Amino acid sequence: MKLSLIGYYGGNFGDLLMLDTLISYYKRKFSSISIFTYGDKDILDQAISLHKRDVEIETVPLNLISVAVFLEKVKGSSALAWGGGTCFMDQGGTGGLKYMALARSQGIPIYYLGIGMDSITKSKTKLIVKAAGFLSRKIFLRDNKSLATAKKLGIDNTKLSFVPDLALLHKLDPAASGGTQQYVVFSCRDLTEYNGLDNHKVNRDLALLVVRLCAKLGVNRVVNLICDSETDLSQAQLCNEVFQENGILTEIVMGHQIESAINAIQRASFVVSARLHPAVLAHASGIRFAIYNYSDKNLKFTEEEHQTSRLIDRFQIENYTFDLNPIPNIAHIEKEKLIIQALDAVL
Repeated sequence: MKLSLIGYYGGNFGDLLMLDTLISYYKRKFSSISIFTYGDKDILDQAISLHKRDVEIETVPLNLISVAVFLEKVKGSSALAWGGGTCFMDQGGTGGLKYMALARSQGIPIYYLGIGMDSITKSKTKLIVKAAGFLSRKIFLRDNKSLATAKKLGIDNTKLSFVPDLALLHKLDPAASGGTQQYVVFSCRDLTEYNGLDNHKVNRDLALLVVRLCAKLGVNRVVNLICDSETDLSQAQLCNEVFQENGILTEIVMGHQIESAINAIQRASFVVSARLHPAVLAHASGIRFAIYNYSDKNLKFTEEEHQTSRLIDRFQIENYTFDLNPIPNIAHIEKEKLIIQALDAVL
């Protein structure tokens, strides 16, 4: 049996973390997996190289193939699934609608697994979401606000379900000793496309906040996790300069170095991030974290997990007080069950 997955898989840590979750689960269920990506195929191949030892995987760059080639590559799939991420939003994101429609025309079931919806006010975005709802057999949304948005847009309620973020299936590696390693993981984000936010100032203020945290924790090392090298590199370099100016040792880990990135987070004393998924993985692994509220998806995550004290206010970075309490030892068994039920829907 073959499964096809589609998404922005390439150099982005969050997308790769969710893809890693999907492959880890589905490689025991399917004999082959095809991955259709809008991202960089070469970086994707590097990121998933370890999985290729266990299952036949083909990666297909959507920007380099014709419709006829796509139809040939997707043929014989048990399903075509979009795996995780905010794939519907006014800032751009069609949820692969063109390819979903093509696959559906061939009788292939369509699924959206663990997605988010954000800033859906434009008529075009609303039409795209409604079309995706029509084409899909099931849409699993990662937070209740996204679920409410989908219902408000008139998508058939029987097609909609809540599922926790797919990355929560990543458990703490037994070899990782979270909190015993003396460093902080930091991930910035380029905010050029977000009106009302000063890109340079926000990231510099976040870096200075981390300097303050290091002093409070008595650590002198920061792992600068660049979650998306295509967009975040220049701001990450700016933050690196801030750390070095304050006498803090730095190490850079790229987001597509998925195993190194996961290990860095799971061994950290603390994680500070503007990007969502370093915080999601930290929470799943019992690592203390703080996340910057540049987007509603970060707010929604802290609300879903009852961790709003770990949300850094959008315009009050310098006034933020870190929550240094341990992450509550809440059993994730029920969340894991919900995620597995969603993943099993495509079988």
